[in-house]
Amino acid sequence: GESSMKALIADGQSLYASMAVYGNFMSLTDGVHTSLKGGKKGGHAMAAMGYGVEGGIPYWLLQNSWAQVGVLVDMARC
Repeated sequence: GESSMKALIADGQSLYASMAVYGNFMSLTDGVHTSLKGGKKGGHAMAAMGYGVEGGIPYWLLQNSWAQVGVLVDMARC
């Protein structure tokens, strides 16, 4: 569960996570991604590297590998 995932990350390890991707994920720039707009586009796997809370919203720090219009999105908070 979630506590086991956090314990692995706190121990310096990473893990793979998957999520459903919606159209607006492609335009993510900053902040915590919480909105599911633009229609479901499929699934995506990323490496979970950390976790935290921003503005009262808990998030996972995910290392992303998608290149979008020549720009590599390195990290996403979802």
